[in-house]
Amino acid sequence: MTVINGRRYIYLQNNCTPASCCTGLLLLLFVVVCLLLLFIVVFVVVVFFFQEYLTSEGLLLNEKSQKPDDPYILSRYRPPHAYVTPSDFDKLKQFLELDRKVLRFYCVWDDRDSMFGEMRQEVILPWQMIFMLENNKTILCADFAVLSGR
Repeated sequence: MTVINGRRYIYLQNNCTPASCCTGLLLLLFVVVCLLLLFIVVFVVVVFFFQEYLTSEGLLLNEKSQKPDDPYILSRYRPPHAYVTPSDFDKLKQFLELDRKVLRFYCVWDDRDSMFGEMRQEVILPWQMIFMLENNKTILCADFAVLSGR
């Protein structure tokens, strides 16, 4: 201890080894954990005793209930991210390889289930369904003869 102008100053010397300094901190941590465990045990015992006392006096206690959900926590919940593996499908490749390639089907319009329906099938089949491979579009064409009345 040093006295300068009537004031006392204490200089701490740093001559403690890491083992001796850590021992003090570990001891303090051990005491804090022991006190916390003791508090928890005492709290549980008091609650159990209080419940037993109230039931012995003839009072009915409520069943244990769950805590209510916190709306803030529920609003912050995000579902886990779904990772999508990139596909091997390439639209540009499909367009370049299948450009101007189509599938053509001749069709018959069967509308017999409706009230005034009929099955339209002329000598030359007028209905064509065209499927374009380049962009997966379907076209339904009706090629009627001139002056056929339809």
